[in-house]
Amino acid sequence: MKCFLVFLLTTLMSLVTPNLFAFDPGLVAKSETNQWKAYYEKQPLLLLVELASTLQNQFGLNEKDAGAVAQLFMHAAMGFRTSSLDKKTIQVELMAGYNIIQKASGLNFDPAEVARAEFAWWIARRTPGQDSSEQIGRLISDLYKTIYGKSNPDIIHAAMKRAEAAHVRDSSASKGQTDWVTVEKLLVESYTSLKKGTAAL
Repeated sequence: MKCFLVFLLTTLMSLVTPNLFAFDPGLVAKSETNQWKAYYEKQPLLLLVELASTLQNQFGLNEKDAGAVAQLFMHAAMGFRTSSLDKKTIQVELMAGYNIIQKASGLNFDPAEVARAEFAWWIARRTPGQDSSEQIGRLISDLYKTIYGKSNPDIIHAAMKRAEAAHVRDSSASKGQTDWVTVEKLLVESYTSLKKGTAAL
């Protein structure tokens, strides 16, 4: 699920085959932290910018593809945030975005399956009894396995740390002061582990 400082990658990325394991964990973590801030503060434009940044950094998308996917993901996320879109429409938009990612990245995944896995952890975070850090971590782990085709302990650890970051966001926000510093630290650990895990596949 997102907020923002702008980390625009060079357009030269559109001229080379993307290296899916060469992303900068710190940049991705900061961008995702900013995405979450924008999501909860209902700032769609900021969410759009940070999504595009992450898509360029993590998946090596060029500016055009990153912009198209960011628009779809932003609309889906804000529709979910405000309950202005139904579940089917959200999944259709997620699938369309992942279809662009699949074609641009060369990853061999089913966009529909990835969209379902993505949406599953969004739903679980809103569902009492299904929203523990461990439960969300397992769902994110399933998402990663659906994207990359395989898993390993580092990828599972990445999923658990991302879920822990989401839990810290929720629990600290409920006390009146969101602990964004800890959220970002956990996301850096998450994406560092994901980079290591995907490189070993």
